Amino acid sequence: MHTIIYPPTIDYYWLYQRPQQLFKYLCRTGRYRVIFYNTEVCIPQREPIQEVEPNFYVCTKKVGINIGKLEEQPILWISYPPNIKYIGKLREQLVIFDAIDDASEDFGGWAHDIPALVQRADVIFATSKKLYNEYKTRHPRVYLCPNGADYDYFASNGKNPRPGDMPKGERPVIGYSGAVASWLDWQLVKSAADRCKQWDFVFIGPFYFNFPDVAHGSNIYYLGRKSYEELPYYINCFDVCMIPFRKSGMTDAVNPVKLYEYLSAGKPVVSTDIYELEDIPFVSVSKDTDEFVKNITYWVENDDDEYIKQRREFAKANSWAERAKRVSDVLDTMIRR
Repeated sequence: MHTIIYPPTIDYYWLYQRPQQLFKYLCRTGRYRVIFYNTEVCIPQREPIQEVEPNFYVCTKKVGINIGKLEEQPILWISYPPNIKYIGKLREQLVIFDAIDDASEDFGGWAHDIPALVQRADVIFATSKKLYNEYKTRHPRVYLCPNGADYDYFASNGKNPRPGDMPKGERPVIGYSGAVASWLDWQLVKSAADRCKQWDFVFIGPFYFNFPDVAHGSNIYYLGRKSYEELPYYINCFDVCMIPFRKSGMTDAVNPVKLYEYLSAGKPVVSTDIYELEDIPFVSVSKDTDEFVKNITYWVENDDDEYIKQRREFAKANSWAERAKRVSDVLDTMIRR
């Protein structure tokens, strides 16, 4: 069994994102063990080692590893470029750079470490077209591996009671799930909410580093972070799901996990015109506020069962299980070299 070591990067229990999903499905192949070092920045871990899935171990930073007892040298997986400092310390057989975001704006601090990481990585996985195009000219083994859908989880959670903190009444709900952060277009959100008082705009997710400059209005609701177990219940209440990212170099490189969660639930998706979403089916891309409102209006009034079925089929074809197979095939080739 191959062992992947993921050095401290994110709080495992805060937001359930690409690392947790991809590693979960790699473990489910029966060929990988994952040791995920948890930062515990937001949520303390109850035990030093927690096996969250068979062969998927979430560890506090104090837990050591006896590399000599592993069946073979581990694979070091880095998605946070400053973790280049771990290269060579674990006697790893492979270094994987999982390029998940552009090193600009909020992630500008990563830029210093990326040239050396690209040079020392054996394989680079890129989550978006922009990142793939950037790194393929700099490294011989770059593979596109977008985010994916935890399809069964989000497609099968639609028959639960409406959460008590959702807005009351029968007004259409325009919903967002994810970090409440600077990369959202708050001017667009405010303009759309002011113009469309007949809709409720609901945001599910934590405030990223206590980001303060959000839009406010009588029909805008911030319901805070929800556990991964609760998330499908909220998305099921949304009539239209939105990805209102502010267009920038950073957001053009984003392949949003939330897109696949929305589509797994069968929901229509309206977004701003970020580069990654321009060619993805079942996303109504909007160049300005007028188009954003027009697209939402269309889906509030015209969604039907056939559209729901098609969205779910797309999400199922782009599952995390498929992404894990894509990664596993590459790693197998590298390990056999």
